[in-house]
Amino acid sequence: MINKSNINKLISGVLATTIIFGVVSTSFEILKSFANSGFEEKVMGESNHQCVLGASYFSDEDDEYLFLDTDEVELYDDLEDVNGLKYVLDEENETATLEKCENKNLETIKIPGFVFSNSKKYEVTQIGNSAFEDCRLLKSVEVSENVKSIGNSAFRMCVKLKSIKLPSKLQNINNLTFYCCIDLEEINMPQELENIGYYAFYNCCSLKN
Repeated sequence: MINKSNINKLISGVLATTIIFGVVSTSFEILKSFANSGFEEKVMGESNHQCVLGASYFSDEDDEYLFLDTDEVELYDDLEDVNGLKYVLDEENETATLEKCENKNLETIKIPGFVFSNSKKYEVTQIGNSAFEDCRLLKSVEVSENVKSIGNSAFRMCVKLKSIKLPSKLQNINNLTFYCCIDLEEINMPQELENIGYYAFYNCCSLKN
């Protein structure tokens, strides 16, 4: 499991060493060199602007941090990932529910298929109730193929959400899930979908497909 304080100490130590030897380098180049040399511990940053999981990097105004392109994400000690997504783990079934998005500034996100905690792997099978509710800057979402259910009000009042890619094996879209997603233009409806809750797409007035 990744410890935030340990990561900060690691980065500080690298920067101090860089200064001592008179090497001028940005934090991005330092992290990039770690990745290129096979550094396996995921050095992660927190973003106030945009954070894209499964992409090569995310930007935070003047800073850029390198990511590995992956559908598997390591969790911090508080069960939160680098994107500010918090999870609840089911130890017995080895599954995880995406409980809450703590980063209201996300613009685009790919929800991972698996998360790791204490070297144990959990399959992400659910998006919880109100997980992304009121994330008013969110524009695009891709949901991993492992997710079977999206909870009540999960994307309620995501007023800038334009598109969402749902997994082919999704079974449940619950009540008020996309309530007042007024910019939502397209959404795919999986063939295995069994349930659409009441007012799930209420006032999705831009929906075309």
